[in-house]
Amino acid sequence: MKLMFLVALAALSAGVVAQEPAIRIHAATVLDGTGKVLRNATIVVQGSKITAVDDTGVLRDAMMTINMFHIRDNSHADSMLMLYFPNGKIVTQPDIYMPNDARNVIEGEPLGHAPWLQNLAANIALRKLDVQYHAPIHGDYVTNKQFLDSLIFMTQFVPGSKSTN
Repeated sequence: MKLMFLVALAALSAGVVAQEPAIRIHAATVLDGTGKVLRNATIVVQGSKITAVDDTGVLRDAMMTINMFHIRDNSHADSMLMLYFPNGKIVTQPDIYMPNDARNVIEGEPLGHAPWLQNLAANIALRKLDVQYHAPIHGDYVTNKQFLDSLIFMTQFVPGSKSTN
């Protein structure tokens, strides 16, 4: 989560001339906010401040806006942020939805990530986000349709839900 937050700050501070020493972040995957994905990138942060985000926050410059939302009522962690890039209609978050990753169904944990996917969908609906893509910290960059298909599939693992088989 910290890495994605720093990536967001780096994207917004590209034009800032800093008096502080530069911070270099090496990342396997970086989103540019328009739907493009950079691989094995180095981001240089100069002069940015890291601040707390309560329920919502916004980072903005002339090129892009990044909306930050606290992910409410998640049983995995109560301190997670979801980032939304409105220009690309992209949402990113850590640990909740991991598309095409075997950890979605965890041996010995019969619910897997099913409750978390339901929670993420509820948070997206709560914030009225128009999501077309998911770019999670863990997993592949996928369409919102794939997320919804995963949500429907995983619902069968939640007690009281009807199986989709």
